[in-house]
Amino acid sequence: MQETAAHFGKMLSINTNLKKLSLRKMRLRCDGVFILTNHLVENNKLRVLDLNCNEISSDGILYISRFLSNEECKLESLIMSVNKIINLGGKYIAQALAVNKILIHIDLTNNRIGDKGLSRLAKSLFHNKVLMSFKLFGNHFDQQSLKFLHRLFKRILRLMMLMMKYKWLM
Repeated sequence: MQETAAHFGKMLSINTNLKKLSLRKMRLRCDGVFILTNHLVENNKLRVLDLNCNEISSDGILYISRFLSNEECKLESLIMSVNKIINLGGKYIAQALAVNKILIHIDLTNNRIGDKGLSRLAKSLFHNKVLMSFKLFGNHFDQQSLKFLHRLFKRILRLMMLMMKYKWLM
């Protein structure tokens, strides 16, 4: 798959029309992700990247998080379900989500992310103002991550109530 990733990478740096790319079930690993993300920086048209059901571990997530942190990133939706992100990958994605201003959807379901990684992801959402859809089911939640997610949902609910109240005043 890494040779295929190189071909897709070259295509992404040239193609100015492609908006969505699905590389599901391609056995993509970290070195392939490295190649892809290096070329994705050159592509400002791609909006949806589907890397569902691959073999991407935390090293590959590091490359993806660097891409998401880059100001040149125009990606709006990232689907990463059923990979091997674990806690360290959760940390990398959390760092990227804290600074990314474009991504509105991310799917991290079934990635063996533990409580530590999920807690970091939840904390990063306090800083992210654009993300609207965040899928995490199928990971290993425990008390710490559930506490952070509960605080986040309470905050969102308060903001929604304020917005509704403001609408009524107009």
